[in-house]
Amino acid sequence: MFTFWYRWLLTVFVGFTLFGVAYAFFGMSGLFAIMLDPIDLALWGGPMPAETEPFARFTFGIIGALLAAFGELGWFVTRYAVSRREPWAWNALAVSAIVWFVIDGIVSVWSGAAINVAFNLGFAVLLAIPLIGIRPHLTGQTASTRPATA
Repeated sequence: MFTFWYRWLLTVFVGFTLFGVAYAFFGMSGLFAIMLDPIDLALWGGPMPAETEPFARFTFGIIGALLAAFGELGWFVTRYAVSRREPWAWNALAVSAIVWFVIDGIVSVWSGAAINVAFNLGFAVLLAIPLIGIRPHLTGQTASTRPATA
């Protein structure tokens, strides 16, 4: 099962990276309308006012860059430390995911865009499932302790 969870984690982090890059460059396009329309409705009562678009573009770029960086860092931690079954890797990935989810959720609710928590929940579940699945393999709680081959 280790290989299954390991590959799932790698895939999730590639997804975070690709999503982040797309969000940075295309966040203002219709590509993200299904996610952003409810947020615009919550924040503005309708479409985002035109005068806020430069700030939004700037913010989307920063958020996208951070998501891409989180994805890349998660991929490297998974590829090199998780593959060697180093326990610290699980702690690093789990704590960083929790920090992201909690802070993002608090700010979303505080800003009146609680719907964003629902979208984040989807990403969090995709990450939490393999983290839960792989944890016993990194803490010595499984019969197999040999390093994975990637």
